[in-house]
Amino acid sequence: MRMQLAMRWSMALLAPLALVTACYSASSYKGDGTLVDHGSRYWAKRYEVNLGSIDLAQPREWHFRAAGLPAREFVLGVIPDASDCSLLDSTVSILFEVKDEQGSSVIREEQPLRKLTWEKVLGHECKSPFGYVRGQAKEMPARNGDVSMQPIVTGADCGRGTYFSSRPAGIYEITIAVRVEGQSLPEAHMAKVVLKDDGANAKSCRK
Repeated sequence: MRMQLAMRWSMALLAPLALVTACYSASSYKGDGTLVDHGSRYWAKRYEVNLGSIDLAQPREWHFRAAGLPAREFVLGVIPDASDCSLLDSTVSILFEVKDEQGSSVIREEQPLRKLTWEKVLGHECKSPFGYVRGQAKEMPARNGDVSMQPIVTGADCGRGTYFSSRPAGIYEITIAVRVEGQSLPEAHMAKVVLKDDGANAKSCRK
């Protein structure tokens, strides 16, 4: 009986998510690169957008556009092509900036590569790690006396770190800039600029 109740509860939690994503088609995406829909069996990390490639050894700016995204929480980051762990400790800085169709700042974060949060594959730490900025959070008291961490929103569309909640009607202008000061990389280091679905419905907040 308990197992049946637990299964019903899990299905009830997932039902709203299924309703939100069921109506979205990958063909609705009109931005740069390619949006991949991994299918409804993925209740988390269902959508991924490969916007294009940059060179982490080249001091310059790259500009991308994302429009027609599903109403989800996305995180912007980079995936280096090379399996080189030394890259993750580099002092080369990278700027992540997103503005909406009204010109409002959604996210703006600049960090050296070594200070990014790197999402790694267990057992393959240097293979295609995903680097992003987690953003700040504050402690909030919970009902049971514990403390939870509440993300601090800093931009439009719930922007925090390199996270934001996309609107299907939103048009997002994305700038990635590489700053090479002091320690430079000896050769080209290509990386993909990626938007990853963080597995949550888009939140409604305008700053």
